[in-house]
Amino acid sequence: MTRKPGRNEPCPCGSGKKYKKCCGLNDRTAPIIPESERTGTPYDDFMEVFPLLGLYGQKILRFGDDGRELKRIVKDFETHFRPGEPDGLMDSFFMSWMHFDLRFGPSQETIVERVLQDPLTAQLAEPGPSLLRRMSESFPTFYEVVDLRGDTVVVEELGTARRWTLLYVRELYGIEAVRGEIWYTRLIELDDGAIPYTTPYIFDPASKAQFKRAVLIQKRDFQAGPRADLFPRERHFAESQKEAGLFWAEFIFRGLSSDLANSDMPSGWTDIDDIPAGSLPFFITADGEEVEFAEMRFRFEDEEALRKRLAALRSFAYDKKDDSWIWLKAQSRKDFQDARSVLGTFRIEDGSLVAEANSRGRAARLKNKLEKLLGGLIVHQETRWKDQTDLPELSEAERAAYQKEDQALNARPEVREMLRKQREHYYLVEWPEQKIPMLGGITPIRAAKTEEGRRKLAGLLDFYDRMQNASDDADLRFDFDRLRRRFGLPPKAS
Repeated sequence: MTRKPGRNEPCPCGSGKKYKKCCGLNDRTAPIIPESERTGTPYDDFMEVFPLLGLYGQKILRFGDDGRELKRIVKDFETHFRPGEPDGLMDSFFMSWMHFDLRFGPSQETIVERVLQDPLTAQLAEPGPSLLRRMSESFPTFYEVVDLRGDTVVVEELGTARRWTLLYVRELYGIEAVRGEIWYTRLIELDDGAIPYTTPYIFDPASKAQFKRAVLIQKRDFQAGPRADLFPRERHFAESQKEAGLFWAEFIFRGLSSDLANSDMPSGWTDIDDIPAGSLPFFITADGEEVEFAEMRFRFEDEEALRKRLAALRSFAYDKKDDSWIWLKAQSRKDFQDARSVLGTFRIEDGSLVAEANSRGRAARLKNKLEKLLGGLIVHQETRWKDQTDLPELSEAERAAYQKEDQALNARPEVREMLRKQREHYYLVEWPEQKIPMLGGITPIRAAKTEEGRRKLAGLLDFYDRMQNASDDADLRFDFDRLRRRFGLPPKAS
């Protein structure tokens, strides 16, 4: 059987173009795995239904209302990360991200979610729909190899401590797993375990604490943003990792580019196993700065005067529970769903004002801001620095205690009432006047003035309703019909 050309190989038709830019555009219904290359594992079943996603994606690109947006996103990814190229990300990373994780258009649904809602999908015989649902629920994240049992590999998810038994690792990727190493991959759950759907990127065991801390921060930031309201709480970690896909794409791509430029590997060829352990870059902040933790101490004489000045400032948010102040990134005017990053914090402790930030740039800005706003009330004494490798990993007891505290706080009636009121104020007062990318970068108020805008607005509100109704927090749900009535849209279909 003739081997199917790769996406980046010359098209066999002789056009001179790459296969993905030529005949590959129309070859989405052909089997992806030639008979001679089938693995004999459940992986083949998933790859047999994958062409349906590719066909649906091409339908959106060519004829869909969201085609222009999807085309721009895909072009940007391919141009920057060069998937499938010797010096780029793996093709499996790109294809799974594009079809399973990328949310776009007014509905903010992925391609696989759109396929699952299509009436034609209901006509598919099982196990087709079930395979698609498992693909949709999958997400990429980091795992530690904790045990080797014959032909199976046991991994532990760094963000949740959930353990998975991986099947067919040798058959799929020829990998000999090593206990302790860290894998970044996408797992798809089976009835008796899971399979790694994408080729793992493998990291040194010493990187565990960095990656664990990072995915937990990503989950926390996701839960602090308005998008968390649209998903059940049990899906928050998965959705945070889907959302973080581009961050890790940049992280891995920078590491590969840096290593290849300074390595002795043959030109045009690379293998992740041959990249020196620990050579990938450290984490960076959303500002593009390397993460480095600063603790600054300021001396003061009059605590009462200091607190009075701080209470009058609008630059910082006061956390009454912890008696501390938070310096937040300004709210994005382009994307209302962009969570406000914490740039720094400070507190009064043992006669000093103690400020913390996670990069040199942020520390300098926070120091200047405090000295400017507090004038002669404070005097800088010292700054202490720690890099990422100095940070101790949380123990299981500490992690359980933090989780219990978080759950208890969220369960308090006054906290839930505050969250409900905040959500109501946001959607009724702030959201209608913000520019929304899913509406073409215009405000809902402006969108409601045109037929096309009203269509997009209705689709967006329907998506919010579907995601909200999947959540267990019934008492926190917002009645989006209030917005529909305001914009003259028909009520939610019962």
